[in-house]
Amino acid sequence: MNNLDLSSAIRSYKHAVLAYLNFGYWSKIVPAAQKALKKPHAEDMENALTAGLLAVDYFAWSKQSHQGKEMLTIVKRLVDDNGCACPEYISSLLKAYQSCITMSDYETAFGHFYRSWEAGPDVDDLFPLKRAQVMALKCGRSDLVYDAIAEIYKNRGSCLSTIPFLSAMVSFGLEQIGDYEAAERVARDGYACQGAATDDIWLDHAVIHSLYFQGPERQPDALDFFRDHHESWNARQECLIPFIYTHCFWHWALVLAETDQFDEA
Repeated sequence: MNNLDLSSAIRSYKHAVLAYLNFGYWSKIVPAAQKALKKPHAEDMENALTAGLLAVDYFAWSKQSHQGKEMLTIVKRLVDDNGCACPEYISSLLKAYQSCITMSDYETAFGHFYRSWEAGPDVDDLFPLKRAQVMALKCGRSDLVYDAIAEIYKNRGSCLSTIPFLSAMVSFGLEQIGDYEAAERVARDGYACQGAATDDIWLDHAVIHSLYFQGPERQPDALDFFRDHHESWNARQECLIPFIYTHCFWHWALVLAETDQFDEA
């Protein structure tokens, strides 16, 4: 596999994660990583290590812990062999997976994922920040969900309509610190981003959360939103991770129950 193909596999994996596509899409990184790591060339090393760590990510989320630890060991050995030549964003990503997979230390993992983004070559690469937000939830630090995206929001907040998936992540962070009106505004602005309506179900989820937590007076708006958007979830059901598909309908049922519409719920 040449470096161009490997770069494409890395981009596809990150897109699959951010779009909540099912594990069939995620799993495509594994053969790419295995081939790249078998005999990595110096010019391909960064992509090979990145692909290996994304394969670790896939194994961890798909509950294949043994394979994940094996891949983590392979990547660690290559990083050690490269020593100071290994870029910081890759070494931070490695430390993040070591922290969350081998030590279940999610708060430390949060810091390493965030540092991987800070040190990375692409300021608009949302993957490490997405993982940082998940680590924040796993360690019970909802404030860190916002902290994960505060810097990119400050610097790139004017680009919500051009950076896919950013609005949903910012909105969810704002919601976690209790700024529900801003969370709704940012989420709705995100639909201006090309493809958001059909590719970013987390954006729909962000609107749902922001409306729900604004209280009973916004429940009619939430119900209107569900009725307007649920067909797009059905259209994508086969492509999505079951969690996000069922979770959005769970939110709908919750609002119906809280408005005494038990039969529809």
